[in-house]
Amino acid sequence: MVIGIMENHGYSEIIASSSAPYENALAQQNALMTQSYAIGHPSEPNYHELWSGSNQGVTDDSCPHTFTTPSLGQQLISAGRSVVTYSESMPSDGFLGCTGSANGGNYARKHNPGADWVVSQDAAHNKTYNAWPSDFTTLPTVALVVPNLCNDMHDCSIGTGDAWLAAHWQPYVAWAKTHNSLAILTFDEDGGGSNQIYTVFAGAGVTPGQYSEHITHYNVLRTVESFYGLPGIAGAATLSPITDVFGVVTPPSPSPSPTPTPTPTPTPTPTPIPTPTPTPTPTPTPTPTPTPTPTPTPTPTPTPPPTPTPTPDPYPGGGPALVQAVGANEAVNSTTLSASFAAPTTAGDLLALEASVYGKSNQINQVTDSAGNTWVRGQGFFQHGHYSDGELWYAANAKSATTVTLTLRVAATVAVQIEEFSGVATSNPVVDVLAGASDKSTLADSGMVTPTVANNLAIGWAAGHGSTQTMTPNAAGYTNFAQQTSTSSTPVTLVTGYQLLSSTSAQHFSASFGKGMYWAGGVTLFRAARPKPLPSPSPTPTPTPTSTSTPTPTPTPTPTPTPTPTPSPSPSPSPSPSPSGSCYLVPPIRAAFYYPWYPENWTENGIYPATHYNPGPGFYSLDSSSGGLAIERSHIAAMQYGRIQAGIASWWGQGSRTDIRIADLLAAANGTQFCWTLYYEPAITGGSAQIASDLAYIQSHYATNPNFLHVNGKPVLFVYSRAVASCTDTATWNAANDGRFYLNLQVFGGYTGCASQPDNWHQYGPAVAADHQSGHSYSISPGFYKYSEASPRLARDIARWQQNVAAMVASNEPWQLITTFNEWLEGTSVENAVEWQSASGQGTYLDALRG
Repeated sequence: MVIGIMENHGYSEIIASSSAPYENALAQQNALMTQSYAIGHPSEPNYHELWSGSNQGVTDDSCPHTFTTPSLGQQLISAGRSVVTYSESMPSDGFLGCTGSANGGNYARKHNPGADWVVSQDAAHNKTYNAWPSDFTTLPTVALVVPNLCNDMHDCSIGTGDAWLAAHWQPYVAWAKTHNSLAILTFDEDGGGSNQIYTVFAGAGVTPGQYSEHITHYNVLRTVESFYGLPGIAGAATLSPITDVFGVVTPPSPSPSPTPTPTPTPTPTPTPIPTPTPTPTPTPTPTPTPTPTPTPTPTPTPTPPPTPTPTPDPYPGGGPALVQAVGANEAVNSTTLSASFAAPTTAGDLLALEASVYGKSNQINQVTDSAGNTWVRGQGFFQHGHYSDGELWYAANAKSATTVTLTLRVAATVAVQIEEFSGVATSNPVVDVLAGASDKSTLADSGMVTPTVANNLAIGWAAGHGSTQTMTPNAAGYTNFAQQTSTSSTPVTLVTGYQLLSSTSAQHFSASFGKGMYWAGGVTLFRAARPKPLPSPSPTPTPTPTSTSTPTPTPTPTPTPTPTPTPSPSPSPSPSPSPSGSCYLVPPIRAAFYYPWYPENWTENGIYPATHYNPGPGFYSLDSSSGGLAIERSHIAAMQYGRIQAGIASWWGQGSRTDIRIADLLAAANGTQFCWTLYYEPAITGGSAQIASDLAYIQSHYATNPNFLHVNGKPVLFVYSRAVASCTDTATWNAANDGRFYLNLQVFGGYTGCASQPDNWHQYGPAVAADHQSGHSYSISPGFYKYSEASPRLARDIARWQQNVAAMVASNEPWQLITTFNEWLEGTSVENAVEWQSASGQGTYLDALRG
């Protein structure tokens, strides 16, 4: 596969332009993406995004940059594949200068992403265009072609670049069509407009036409990754590859291109090219060109089909489907309620639980099952003082189970409905668009939610409280289960339903009843499983030579990358969004101090619980053996609700209790776009040697994780300073760090005068409502009420908090810090608690952060 990148011209400047006859002919004869867009401006960030799914914190054309983060080059090399960037007019192989010239042209490193990653910047992977082979069978698995600053249209005319493509690009296109190869030609960006750009796919198995789905550089990256069985990285992680151009979906008819007569495609050699026989193993075929077939490849049939592969059923088993369901209710209050399926569930299916709980602040503490699956709280809605709670929990890709049990902190009345669904995505299945509400009336209504794609599974529920009356579901399209009613002095009712959505029309779930009562209701959307891999067409004995623009049936399998689930959008971070799906954030960044201390620190000096407050989730455990992962995921969801982009996790050194939990926190962030970094808290007793050892440990154990926070291409580390901190300590930190980490040290008196400065500074002032370190950070605390003290040092005041949130955002400081998310011992938490509940279920402090 070869990717070519041109410069700084928009779609409308190329299509129908008399200055670009070759590009228009190429578009007419192959697959033109009519809604292809770059990510931003200027050039360099787009090259990084196409290569790694992130701009890596670079928002200009600065140079040089050196990264060790995941990239397409790193993926291919790690998988045993080959990759080379061929840059025209670069002075020499392995050249790392920012500019250069050779062969009468000028080169710029900002257009060569391979040179910015350590793994691909050496002479073996970073070559001049002089090394471009005349024998295309010697090409690497993936090649990136970068013309010089004239021929890529950056410094010269469209006509100049078009002529270069006709002479240099077309020979490979013609060869690719008969050698199971692919040529992708695109532009970095449009030079400052809407960023709609020209993108054309050409090669074996490509069906000519115009394709109107919206794509970006991330989709192109995901497509390349999928050809070789590579996982999506950063912004490409949750996207689907482009498949319709290969005949997976019948394309629209190509419209005539208003261009001069296209240059005819050279006739390929009539000599048959031996092709590998597809096998059902993931072993790459022994050919120097890519064989982008799904893995595993089905056994071919003896007779090759004369036409492109027919469109398959895009969802295994026809999409999500109900397998079985069971309900449970009770007549006596209890701390647990269990229900058992009629038959063991099938491994890999989705298990979902909806519950109605009678309790002022008594939410479900955990859900477990007979197979030990991890259950995640997907929704919960209640109104403070209403004794009304409704919740949805789920276990994705569940192991076979029979019995499911929910647990409360204190005994209460509960009713539940539990379902098993097949055909649902096995990881990150919840689409991040949830509706829910809590109120008192004669109609329970979740509110409207708009799906981002069709074929989602919608599960709706309505929970009634204080009455045993009949609830009648009345939302269109749902298949509803029988009402569950638990009778006691505090009765509850529950009705649920589901449907497979065939469109992106707004949805809701509702139920009516005769007498007004408190209720909670919600609807959650679950993503369908990825499409089935398509069988590859059987090889034909000999490709038929042709000089027309229509490619003949190819002698090797049609490239059909396996699509991944539709992306799950996360709450927009405030005040500045980060690159999609990436932990390479660009300030300003909103982060919260986080404490993985529990359950151990619920007891301090013989006092239990060691806090003046009652956390909404109860006195939880973050230990992985007792459901900690589900709590950590709910914490991430709560912080994202408050538009917090990153957690700063307390870390007390190698092998400490906090150290053991960092890996769990990083794992819990998978697929969420939430990032973690560490708050280094040990006292420095071993000088620079201790620091260097700890930094090496953090680098090797955590900093390379895709969910670890990076700024300016470096992993971030916050450092807590002791009372004796000085400029000498700062110099020691900087020397031991040697530029590896983005260091953010805590301020002390006179810090601005230090000769040696870290990357940035912050203040940790839990008993101070707001602290502004100009040019560095703005930190806010909701209050300070230590468990061992009789009165608060900083009393909570929600109006003051709301004002401080607004001031923090208005400051536009690079670090906007929340002190803290869950430090319960000092009472600085913004995590939900009984004392500050709200209708959202997240509490008034997170509500204010959401804005």
